[in-house]
Amino acid sequence: MPQVKKNKTITILFAIFITLFVVVAAFGFGFYKLYFTEINDSTMVKIADSLRLPIARVGDNYISYHDFLFIKDTFTRHMSDDEKSKYSSILVSSIMEQLIYQSIIQGLADKWDIKVSDKEVDEFFNEWSKSDNAPKDIDKFLSEKYDWSVSDYKEHVVKPSLLANKVNTKFSEEHKDKGNLVEYIKDYRKSSNVVIFLQTIKPLPPLGNPSISK
Repeated sequence: MPQVKKNKTITILFAIFITLFVVVAAFGFGFYKLYFTEINDSTMVKIADSLRLPIARVGDNYISYHDFLFIKDTFTRHMSDDEKSKYSSILVSSIMEQLIYQSIIQGLADKWDIKVSDKEVDEFFNEWSKSDNAPKDIDKFLSEKYDWSVSDYKEHVVKPSLLANKVNTKFSEEHKDKGNLVEYIKDYRKSSNVVIFLQTIKPLPPLGNPSISK
């Protein structure tokens, strides 16, 4: 009986080991596809989104899959499958460059302790919403065109733009005639401080932040 019990225990442990091996191998293959082959709506992408796995590193900051997919879904919402296939590579690279740009700006903001308050965001948005440049029904416009709420727009457009303006002003004060923010960002983008983990992304020239003006 002791020998039978021992054999049974060994069998169970072996089964557990095999199961764990299969699970680890499956996830390993999944992450390989995620970072080295393609981006799609697979289960692994959804897991990466939920876990906010990193898609790139910019200095001490990381860009998450969640942030990347949020912007990607915004731009592809009204695209046909043919358009998604045709423009996928350019779109993915463009979104990545924009997120890198914002992350570099955020790094400088952290360095100089520059912040944008909710009050500043609300004041700017309220003033802009009353201007001739704003859609008549902002909530409807954002919902139908981008599947965004007003809060999304403030977080992903207004706040980054106001922060970039503040950082640009501070950069000019600090560096004066030694250079400008655009050149700094270009040089920083080329440095080892920026690491893209997705091997399928083709580099594009750095994009400027879409500005909003009063």
